[in-house]
Amino acid sequence: MSINFVVPKKTGTMHREKLQKKHCAFPGCKVVQKMTGRAKYCTKHRHRKYRKIIDAHNVEQLKAEEESKNPNQTINHNYTDSTIIHMKCRLEGCENEFEITVYPHTFVYQKYCPQHINAFKRKMFTDARQKENKL
Repeated sequence: MSINFVVPKKTGTMHREKLQKKHCAFPGCKVVQKMTGRAKYCTKHRHRKYRKIIDAHNVEQLKAEEESKNPNQTINHNYTDSTIIHMKCRLEGCENEFEITVYPHTFVYQKYCPQHINAFKRKMFTDARQKENKL
C-alpha cells in the first residue's frame, strides 16, 4: 500500500518573476521596457539577427585566445618559388630570430623559434620569466 503523491497545480500568477523597468543594453537603443531580472535587451533586440552585434566582443576574445594557443601562423603570399624569410619569435620576452623557408601554395608555418617550438619549453620560459620579474 502506497500513498499517492499529489503534485500542486501552478496558476498563472504563481512563480512569476517580477517585472522591472530597465534600459535596453543594445548599443544606441534608448528603449525603457518592463523586463525580468536577467533580461538585458528589449523585445526588438532579442531577435537572432542582432546576436552577431551583441556577441561580437565575446567572439573576438575567443578568436584571440585560439590564435594565441595555436603554435602555427598563417602567411598569405604569392611566391612561385621557395623563399627564405627572417622572423622574430612570437613568444613574449624572446628576441630570437629564425629563418622560415616559404614554399609556394603552403601558408601555415611555425610561429616560434626552434628553442620554443615545443609547448613545454614555452611554458618553462614564461615561468622562468615570471619568477625573474617577481624578484
